[in-house]
Amino acid sequence: MQGKVKFYNYARGYGFIVEEVSGTEFFVHHSDVADWADLAADEFVSFERGRKGHRIFAVNVRPAILGP
Repeated sequence: MQGKVKFYNYARGYGFIVEEVSGTEFFVHHSDVADWADLAADEFVSFERGRKGHRIFAVNVRPAILGP
């Protein structure tokens, strides 16, 4: 899946990603960001959908490689 970072607070270690096709908002925790990369608002990322209880999470989050 791909989306855009809506908000990310590095100091607190969490944020939200909006999936580009459905507009679904996913919670992301710093432990689910590959290589502990810094995320910034409006950055495009790729991720997988995960579940913890009834909540959906973004896991295996990485900066998206955009190209032609």
